[in-house]
Amino acid sequence: MIKKRLQLGKRLLLLALTFFLTMGLFTAAYRFDNKYTRQSVQPINGILFYTPEQDDPIYLINGWEYYQGRLLTPKDFINDFPIPDNHIYIGQYSGMEAGNPKASPHGSATYRLILSLPETPAFYTLELPEIYSAYRFYIDNRLMAVQGNPDPDHYKPALRSNSVTFEASGDIQLLFSVSDWSHLYSGMVYAPAFGTPNAVNSLLMQRFTVSLTLTVLAAILGFFQLALAAILRSRRSLLSGLICMAFAGSVSTPALHQLITTGIVPWYNLEIFCRYTIYGLSLLLVLNLCGSQNRALKIASYAAALFPFLSLVISLMAPYLTYSQMLLFSRTAGAYKVICALWLLGTVFFSYTEQEPETDHTILLIGICIFASSLAADRLYPSFEPIRFGWFSEIAGFLFVLLLSFLLLRDSAIFYKNQFILYQEKNRMESQILMQKKHYSQLASQIEKIRTMRHDIRHHFTQLSVLLKDGNAKAAEQYLDKVINSSLTSAPLSFCDAYYVDVLLRYYYSCAEDLHIPMTVHANVPAASGISEEDLCVILGNILENALDASAPVPQDQRLVTVAVTCHEGTIGIEVKNRYEGDLVPDGKNFYSSKEKGRHGIGLSSVRSMAEKYGGDVWLKTEQREDGINEFSIQVLLLSQS
Repeated sequence: MIKKRLQLGKRLLLLALTFFLTMGLFTAAYRFDNKYTRQSVQPINGILFYTPEQDDPIYLINGWEYYQGRLLTPKDFINDFPIPDNHIYIGQYSGMEAGNPKASPHGSATYRLILSLPETPAFYTLELPEIYSAYRFYIDNRLMAVQGNPDPDHYKPALRSNSVTFEASGDIQLLFSVSDWSHLYSGMVYAPAFGTPNAVNSLLMQRFTVSLTLTVLAAILGFFQLALAAILRSRRSLLSGLICMAFAGSVSTPALHQLITTGIVPWYNLEIFCRYTIYGLSLLLVLNLCGSQNRALKIASYAAALFPFLSLVISLMAPYLTYSQMLLFSRTAGAYKVICALWLLGTVFFSYTEQEPETDHTILLIGICIFASSLAADRLYPSFEPIRFGWFSEIAGFLFVLLLSFLLLRDSAIFYKNQFILYQEKNRMESQILMQKKHYSQLASQIEKIRTMRHDIRHHFTQLSVLLKDGNAKAAEQYLDKVINSSLTSAPLSFCDAYYVDVLLRYYYSCAEDLHIPMTVHANVPAASGISEEDLCVILGNILENALDASAPVPQDQRLVTVAVTCHEGTIGIEVKNRYEGDLVPDGKNFYSSKEKGRHGIGLSSVRSMAEKYGGDVWLKTEQREDGINEFSIQVLLLSQS
């Protein structure tokens, strides 16, 4: 209980620290990357006095004349000057109702602004952000851009982020005639940038780069984790991969609309679906990561995860919704995000398990706290539209995706590492079993030979007795030599008392016989030498494998491998000599492999690292004997750790 309280206290401190640091980041974004807090001149009562004294663009936010329910053209301001219904700032309203709850959120409207430019003609660029959902744009009497068709009888939505560059001087009129019967948003909701071509185009390119980078990086992380989920059959990787993909879908629209023109359906419906899917999938993933077995909590989490599908249906029904219905959905969606964030925080904060590392919970808690902090920033800083980087939810979502991906990919790496170790262990066990089978087969063969010898030895003694009785000592001596030579076995029954080392030596002795390579073995290794038998087998196996491989090309009458293993007061010395052909090129204390030219011998590196493990060393030597035969020798010294 004390340990749990201490753990919760640490988590509370971490939660507070993460929240304040994250809010500091969001405050910096609000202050330095916000169109509404940027210090620049603004229109007053529909007129902007612009002087290009700096390269940074300005944002046309305030002072737009708003004509509700009317699609006006420049001609309407020549013959009969209409009176605006209001002067608004961009972002003040999200629909055509313009603050009237009884009005329809859909319909048509005209936005007008007068720019007072220097009298000297110059080129200027105006950003055309996403305007929902069809419009015509005029500068003075010139039609400069068209997206879709805003005429009510021939309405066709089309969206694209763009810009127009034009030459102008003196007073000019900007006129947007907009219609929408498609989306949850209507009209101009994003303030356009205005300035010199270099300044505006540079800004748009930076924004495009940020959006594309976030989208591509999240998609790559998602694809990689989905591939891991398919390979490992991991539910965690599947959910994390889907969260990354959902985030990529939710932030892809700005980059997409700078590349191509799209309609509302299905692109914005999918964006809304992806936005809420991040929350729904996060509930399921955190539930899995924390190992919660509470049935009621599981049912509630699965039910909450269905909200993205409801948001998809609502977005598809947008043309038929009233202002009150849209407002209800907006408030419900806001409450959903807050509840999900608190739920996620509470689940991770109060989860306590000794099976999962505390580091995993720490990373997860930090990610969710960042995610939840974005909702607090939305309430604290409502007048926010990013200039170059993302919205609060996008910044937090990206950090959350990175932390989540790091957590899951690290777990996958650990899993693969364990699988690799198991695979190596499996191969080692199979090799040992193969050696043991061959060892038992040889033992059975030797035992059968001994049984035959015992059966025949009586006849040999009888024959010797006859020869000696006849006084034929010379014949008896010759017969005895013949019997002695025929009774020698090809190898002793055992090389040493260490069972696994003995099996390995006998295995390679048998391999040498099969390859017609004479091998002499002198091994003195007790059953308890102070050195792990597994490590000794690794060392001897690598050395003997290399020795047999090097001996195979040598002419048969010149082949020889000698093995000596001694143990004295906890110190084991190994010396193996073999003959070889060609050149061995030394490289410090290593030799290049003769199997692949220019490549280091992996076996010798393994032997050296194993020797270092026991505080020993390895010595390599090559020499040419007087008879012209090349001989390679390796000596290994191991110090017992017991």
